[in-house]
Amino acid sequence: MMRSDMNGVLVCGWVFGLLLTVVSGCAPKAGPPKVVLAAPTDVPTDWQGKKLYNTPNAYIYAATPESAGEADRWLAELKSYISRKHKATLDKGVVIVAEPGDAPVAPTLEEQLAMEVDPALIVTAPRNPKTAAEIRKRLDEEGIPEAPMARAASLPLSAARLAALGLNVPRADWAVVAPSHALASQSGVEVVAASLRKKNPKIDEPRSLELARKFPDMAAKPFEIVRPQPAFVLWAQRQKDWSDSQRREAILDYLKHVLRSHWLPVPEDDELGW
Repeated sequence: MMRSDMNGVLVCGWVFGLLLTVVSGCAPKAGPPKVVLAAPTDVPTDWQGKKLYNTPNAYIYAATPESAGEADRWLAELKSYISRKHKATLDKGVVIVAEPGDAPVAPTLEEQLAMEVDPALIVTAPRNPKTAAEIRKRLDEEGIPEAPMARAASLPLSAARLAALGLNVPRADWAVVAPSHALASQSGVEVVAASLRKKNPKIDEPRSLELARKFPDMAAKPFEIVRPQPAFVLWAQRQKDWSDSQRREAILDYLKHVLRSHWLPVPEDDELGW
């Protein structure tokens, strides 16, 4: 089984193997956000085919109300965790919901890793970061293709990155990009199919895709359970009165909480990277 440092795309490869053996898929809750506020006058209401859904939790840019509702619900869960665990609040940020057909914000491992340790965002760096070469080697060992991992990655976005994307939301405290269920399913099916072919070379591509498409919700899970992770890491990094040790401990606690809440085994701290 692939080890994981819980940074970006590598965690998905590690969780995929676990989910295929211990977790049954179930469809996510559907529907638009319960509350949508009036759009502020200084915030774009449309951007690259996506509409602004200004909810109490975030400025969500999504192609459909259902995709916006997904993001609003996982944000609400993250806010609840921060409130329970740290007696604190997560201020509003920006969530860009990536859909099938969208170009990935970071199409290579190198670009993704650079975003995850961007000094404009990260005060306390991971203790055990992996290189792109190390991650790529592990993905190759598992038969996991890089392209679908890149398309459905959840990543932090700096103000400079947002500006480069043509989106300016000055009132937001943080920003992330994360996949919709549709994109998570699409990418997950590709990954599962490729993994099946790696494990059994007698299975051709059409057959592997046919098998993987029988479980689209389960295939989506590895991409979906990590969607809140960049937002939490950014929140922890902004705790100015915390030491490096406190930030790392909080992030480790959150990663373990995510795994336990999905009935997944928790690796040793060294494997979790932070």
